[in-house]
Amino acid sequence: MSSMSIPYGEIDPRIRRLVYALNGVGIKTLDASCEGHNDRPYVHSHPWVAIDPNSSVELLDGMVDRYNRQHEIQWERRIRGESAKTVLETVTYRELCSQCGTDSEEISELQLEELKISAEQLALFIEDNINP
Repeated sequence: MSSMSIPYGEIDPRIRRLVYALNGVGIKTLDASCEGHNDRPYVHSHPWVAIDPNSSVELLDGMVDRYNRQHEIQWERRIRGESAKTVLETVTYRELCSQCGTDSEEISELQLEELKISAEQLALFIEDNINP
C-alpha cells in the first residue's frame, strides 16, 4: 500500500502521524486506528493502530522495544479479540483501566491526553531512528 492510497485525512489527528510513520518504514497498517475517545461509548478510550499481519512483526517489535526502553508509557503489539486483529497499543492503558476498579474501559481525560502524547512521541521516535 503506497502512502498515496492511505486516507490520512480520515484518520484521527492524534494517531495520524504514528500511522504515517509506521507505513513509512514498511509496517503496513489497516483501515482501522483510533486516537482514543472518552466521549464515545462505542469506541476504545485509548490510542491504537491496526497492523497488517503480513507486515514485519520483527521490525515493529524491535522499534517498540527500543522506544519502551526510553519512555514511561509502554507500547506493545498484541492480538485482540475474536477477530484476532493485530494491534499496536499501550500497555499502560490496560494498567490504567485495571486501576479504575470497574469493568469500564474509561480513563480520565488527563490519562487519555498522556497516551495521545505518547502516540505522537512513538511516531517521532520511528521517524528519527529508523531508516526505511
